[in-house]
Amino acid sequence: MHLTVWMCVIPPIPLFAASMLTEGPGAGWSALGAAFTVEGLPGLAAVVYLSLMATVVGSGIWTWLMRRYPAGVVAPYSLLVPVAGIALAAAVLGERPSVTELVAAVVIVGGVLLGTPRPARSTPDEVVGTEEEPLVGDRA
Repeated sequence: MHLTVWMCVIPPIPLFAASMLTEGPGAGWSALGAAFTVEGLPGLAAVVYLSLMATVVGSGIWTWLMRRYPAGVVAPYSLLVPVAGIALAAAVLGERPSVTELVAAVVIVGGVLLGTPRPARSTPDEVVGTEEEPLVGDRA
């Protein structure tokens, strides 16, 4: 968690400096003022979406998965992010992926499926908590 906090706090400092050098000191304030106009509402909605869905929900799901499963099982699925982006752009925005993008998506999905370790199959006796407890009064 500490790394995430530092990644959110430190990068804006050089980015603000670069913005001031390339766009001038007043550009940031005028952009901030424009964000709260009718034309800026889609941008604000995008910031809220990215803040809540991508950061809070996405990080929460990722943390839950990392606690529940080994990292070697969970981590390869992060490679599916571009494939999900292509699918969502097609579904929500009506974009048509090119043949190259579709082939790349199939290769990525296939690579993740082939590269993800499979858990060893176990018999019911090997699974914890499946042993039958003797009934009260039964003597074995």
